[in-house]
Amino acid sequence: MRVSQDHPVWLFTEVLLAAFATLFFGRPLRAQGLGREAMAVFPPDTTQLTFADLSQLRTLPGYWQIHLFLFNQRAKNFETLFSTLGADPEKDIDEVVLGWRNGKMDASSFFGLAQGDFDTAAIRNMISEKRIPVVDYEGYELAGYPTGTRNGIYFAFLDSSTAAFGRLEDLKTLIDGYAGNKPTLSSRTEFSNWASELEGSDPQWGITTGAGAAQLATPWLLGSSGNASSLTSLFQPIEAVLYRVGWSTNFRAHISIVCENSITAGTLSRLLNAWQNAPAALDKLPISVQRFVQGLQINNAGARVELEGSGPPSLLGQIFQNTAK
Repeated sequence: MRVSQDHPVWLFTEVLLAAFATLFFGRPLRAQGLGREAMAVFPPDTTQLTFADLSQLRTLPGYWQIHLFLFNQRAKNFETLFSTLGADPEKDIDEVVLGWRNGKMDASSFFGLAQGDFDTAAIRNMISEKRIPVVDYEGYELAGYPTGTRNGIYFAFLDSSTAAFGRLEDLKTLIDGYAGNKPTLSSRTEFSNWASELEGSDPQWGITTGAGAAQLATPWLLGSSGNASSLTSLFQPIEAVLYRVGWSTNFRAHISIVCENSITAGTLSRLLNAWQNAPAALDKLPISVQRFVQGLQINNAGARVELEGSGPPSLLGQIFQNTAK
């Protein structure tokens, strides 16, 4: 079967690999406390939420290879922020939740919560010594990094073991949610149900909505100048993508594509199976990624399409090549 680059099968080649790339920014929490707190703090227009249990991941023999992907282009500012303030992400932070809203998931637009063993007094002294600008908001001190500009990253302690961070506007929104002054993500019943389904399932997990998936797919489909709005029609039948990852010697990934109904899911399942067996749709991918795709288990279950895949950590770099920019 000949497949052109504007054929839906080709589009799903890029979309699905973009979805797999999002797997490596998230995690379920053993006690699930920070995950629930994020649902009660993050704004209702969150389009991607990911969890990472760094304390658990650090026990894995291949952690430093995993670390390269946890803190790549989209999340390295998170690590830089805490390092600048005198905290060591490799020792002090046990759990982290990242979020993106309004379909925007570039390297500068994330926000989140981190939980761990913070020396709050030392960090506040560091903020004072480095004269990092501080904004007072609702009784909290929001420290700006690197220069306190509107597009910089801001940081605030919610309590002695939990920090919130993000751009100034986003951080204020998190504090409003934490204080109960504005609606939060927990008001979206479907999102809460998906989070409950994933919590405690594997060392990493996350949720992205159809709008979020379109944003992730744009660099693959349209290049760096592409507009995600052009993918709206393609993603309209998809309500969300749920993903979780387990680790041993290799990674084991599970993706659940939630469709609007069983008919849509059946159509998508057939399309994915056709894509998987269409050499022309895969010929621009590295051989190892082609083999990964061809080895995927694709099943239709009601209004969902379930995918299972596994591979060595080295495969992640090739999956990330076009998405982590």
